Amino acid sequence: MNKLLIGFIFGIILIILIIIIVLYYRTTYTSDTLYIERQDSNKRTEFEHSYIKVPKNGFDYTMCFFIYNNDYTNNFDYWKHVLHKGSNVEYNHKTNNWYNLTTRNNRAYQDQNPGIWMNPKNTKMRLAFSTQQNYSYSSTETPIESIDQSGVVSCLSYKEAHTCPSDTCKWYNGECVWSNENAIMFGHSGNGKQEINTKYNVEYVDIDIPYKKVTHIGFILEHQVLNVYYNGKLRKIHKFKGELVPNKGQMYFNYHTTYDGSLFNFNYIPFAIEPSKMYEYSRDLPNIKHIPKNERFAVYIQKFKIMDAIKSFFI
Repeated sequence: MNKLLIGFIFGIILIILIIIIVLYYRTTYTSDTLYIERQDSNKRTEFEHSYIKVPKNGFDYTMCFFIYNNDYTNNFDYWKHVLHKGSNVEYNHKTNNWYNLTTRNNRAYQDQNPGIWMNPKNTKMRLAFSTQQNYSYSSTETPIESIDQSGVVSCLSYKEAHTCPSDTCKWYNGECVWSNENAIMFGHSGNGKQEINTKYNVEYVDIDIPYKKVTHIGFILEHQVLNVYYNGKLRKIHKFKGELVPNKGQMYFNYHTTYDGSLFNFNYIPFAIEPSKMYEYSRDLPNIKHIPKNERFAVYIQKFKIMDAIKSFFI
C-alpha cells in the first residue's frame, strides 16, 4: 500500500514538472520566434525572408544569443561576419576598412538590419544598422509672417480657451497654428518637412566580447532606440540619427570571412520584449562543456529542467 502511495505521489510530481516545463517553453519560444539551438561558425546558413516574421509594428524586434569566441585571431585583419539580414552575399568582400565594407558604392553589405560583426583587431562585437535620411527640417527660427503663409495653417478650429495642441500646433503671435513640420502632413508645402535625396548610413554600437568564455548578448530595438544587453543587464543605449531601413532580405550566418566560434540559443522575436524577459533568456544556459557543470546543474535545477541537469554531468 505504501508503495502504491509513493508511486502515486511520484507520478503527480512528475506530471506537475512536465506541465511546468511545457508552459515554460510555450512562453519562451513562440511560433513567431526564430530559434536556433546551435550555429557554428564553420557552417553557412541562410533563412528566407518569408521564414522570418516581420516585426509586428514594422520596426521593433528583439535578438539575443549566447556566443563563444574560440579564436579571435582567425581571419585576423578582416571584419568577420557573424550574421546579417539584408544584402545578398554574392562574393567575399575582405577588408579591414569599415567604410569600404558598408558603403553603397561598393554594393557589399550596404543594407543590414541588423548586421553583427567581429572587429579585425580585437574581440569587440559590432551591432550595425542601416539608416536613411529622407527629410530635412527648416530651422525653428524661420520667421512666420502670417497664418496665411504657405506651409502655415490655422489651428483655430481646434483651439479651446488658452490651449493649443502641442503635438501638432504651436502658439505664434497669439495664434494657434500648425507647426511647419506638421503642415506638410496635410498637403501644404512650405518651410517645414522637406523631402531630400535619400542619404544612407550604417550606424553601429560596439561591445566587448570575452575571449573563450560563453557570453549572452541581446538587443531590443524600439523604433529609433537600441538597448543592448550583456548577460541580461542593460549595457548600452543608442539613439539612431536616421530612420532605420526595414528590409526584406534574407538572414545570413557565417558568410565568407567569418569568426571562429559558435552561437547558442539564438532567438529572433518580432517585437520588443520586456527587460525582465531578456534576463530570463540570459539564464537559459545551453548545455555545453564551455560552461562549468556545477553552474549548469544549479541553473537547470532552479528551472526544474531535471533531464538537462542530469545530462550536464555527461557533457
